[in-house]
Order: sequence, then C-alpha cells, then structure tokens
Amino acid sequence: MRRPHLATAFFALLVLTMLSSFAPAVSAPSSNPGSDPGFARAGETDEYTITSRVVKRRLPKGGKGLFFVGSVEPSQGPVYIQRATKCNKETNTCNFKFYKRKYLKNGRYEARIEAPPKLRGWMWRARVGNSYSDQWVTCTKTDRQVEQNKNCKIPF
Repeated sequence: MRRPHLATAFFALLVLTMLSSFAPAVSAPSSNPGSDPGFARAGETDEYTITSRVVKRRLPKGGKGLFFVGSVEPSQGPVYIQRATKCNKETNTCNFKFYKRKYLKNGRYEARIEAPPKLRGWMWRARVGNSYSDQWVTCTKTDRQVEQNKNCKIPF
C-alpha cells in the first residue's frame, strides 16, 4: 500500500472510532417485540381505504365482460377478490371465499368476474389486510325482470 493510501485509511479509522465514542447510547432491542410500545404487528393498525365497483367492458377478442375494479389507499399489498358462498337471511351475513389475487398497478386493481349462469346472484368484495370494500351483486336477469326493473336477489 502506498503511504498516502495508508494515511487516508488510518485517518478514516480514527474518525470512525471517534464518532462511535460520541454517539449516544441506544438501548438494545428486546427479544419480545410486543413489549416495545412503538412496535405494531402487521395488520393490527393497518387501515386501508378500498373502493370498488363492477363495470362492463369490451373484451379484446370481441364481446363484453364484467370487471371488478377499484383502488387502494395507501397503495400496498395484493388485493384478494372474494365471492360469497353462503348467505344467511336471518343474520343478513355471508361467508366469503377466495376467488382471485390481483397485484396493484399505481394503487389500482382490476379483475374479471362473472355473473352466475342461472337466475340468482353472486356477491363480490375486495380485501387488503383486514380491510374490506363494499359488496357488489352480479346476476343474470330474464327479459321480464329487466322490463320490470327488478334488482338482483341476494344469494340466500
């Protein structure tokens, strides 16, 4: 090693030791992260604002299809699209199961969904962490239901 490089290395080492001796003492992290008051487990304090809606769009190969679209604020994590499997009329609640996982693009998501082939409805919602979007119903209507302007039935 040349002398100028040796002097530079020695000077850097000297400065580093001086800075470490002047640094304030920091308490060692505890082995139990839950005991630290500034620590929060993932999902406990995460609040997401999820917007959603069902839209009809043209498909690249022709025809039209239903899409479940929306946005997530703050833009973080994948979005899990869920479909209702069993609804209870007395408690007015539904069980939801996983349908698709979509990743965010600029805070937005888009998933192709379907309407049921028979005369009933399917309910949809989006989930990020412990936050859920509004529920949407898709259904297949007869011409008579369209003429009478009837709403979709919830799948009870």
